[in-house]
Amino acid sequence: MPHILCSNLTILLFFFNSSLGYTRCADSLAKSSKIDSLFETLKNSLPNNAEVSAAIISNGAVTYLGFKKEKKKWLAVDNRRSVFEIGSITKVFTSTLLAHAVFDGVVDLDAPIASISPFPINGAEKDGQPITLVSLANHTSGLPRLPSKLMRSMITTELIAAYLWPYLKKHGNPYYGYTKKKFDKYLHKSVKLKTVPGTTFNYSNLGAALLGYLLVAKQHTDYETLLKKQIFNPLGMESSTTCRESVADRLVQGRNSAGKKVKNWDLCAMEAAGAVLSSTDDLAKFALANFKPDSVLDLQRKPTLTDGKENVALGWFIVHYTDGNEYVWHNGGTGGYSASMALDPTLGNAVILLTNIGGKNAILDSICHQLMERLLSEK
Repeated sequence: MPHILCSNLTILLFFFNSSLGYTRCADSLAKSSKIDSLFETLKNSLPNNAEVSAAIISNGAVTYLGFKKEKKKWLAVDNRRSVFEIGSITKVFTSTLLAHAVFDGVVDLDAPIASISPFPINGAEKDGQPITLVSLANHTSGLPRLPSKLMRSMITTELIAAYLWPYLKKHGNPYYGYTKKKFDKYLHKSVKLKTVPGTTFNYSNLGAALLGYLLVAKQHTDYETLLKKQIFNPLGMESSTTCRESVADRLVQGRNSAGKKVKNWDLCAMEAAGAVLSSTDDLAKFALANFKPDSVLDLQRKPTLTDGKENVALGWFIVHYTDGNEYVWHNGGTGGYSASMALDPTLGNAVILLTNIGGKNAILDSICHQLMERLLSEK
């Protein structure tokens, strides 16, 4: 991959025309002082060894940006096919699988999970209201954020990561060793709902993991196979997978907020909540697919929760521009990566931001939303 010294903040901008198969400099975006200032802010927040891969889609045209910091100098790189962990953006794909299953008649969106689960799930209802598939997708199931043991592991890992990580095998991965057997045991014996299903938004990694678990069980397959069959292969997303070994040659080293190397996350039984690895090139393909008429993707973006505080579709959060119109968005973070993605099918606009630095979601999300506003202003 060629390295090109950055002579100014614009770094490296490519316009990619998939039908013609070539790249050229995107002058209109390169001259945008607003975009310059936003990426200046991002660069100033990142440590040495940071890398950023981004895609900005304006009216269906994709502009790729790539840059990395080596020895305190910023270098331009064409890294649109480099692979990053995308964390909770995985939940978007899990809900895409749900939309496929609904459209194909495999399940009903409002089906109680008890009617789908291969075994009884303790505590699958509260006050007579059952957990449904849609409540798993829009975070109103009443389930906690994580199983209790995993929550304790998450807190412990964060403390350990700061001091003892070189000596511990599971450093940086709170999901280490959380097998299907342990997940099954939790579902059999330990589920306790915080709220009545369908009534209150409570973000839940557990709920997304359970959704993927049930869809896989219902269709007698595995999560990776289902992703490949229904999303990645049809869209030509060749760098997207849950199998890190298959993309090891393109995987960017994950690092913590100080720029120190950290281990990759293996989510084990919780894979449907955050195990996907991908690239800006692949995520741009998914965004572009959302800009075309598609019964499954259209269903996925329909609102399922609007309570005045949170607006949620299937896996997507619904965000409002300052003018009141809407777009969909999700972010993701693991121990060594941060990601943010937004798209507006009405205007054909999208922003995809990936970095190999963990703990940077606040600034990444802010820049993602500001870029969406900038694209809106240029329509």
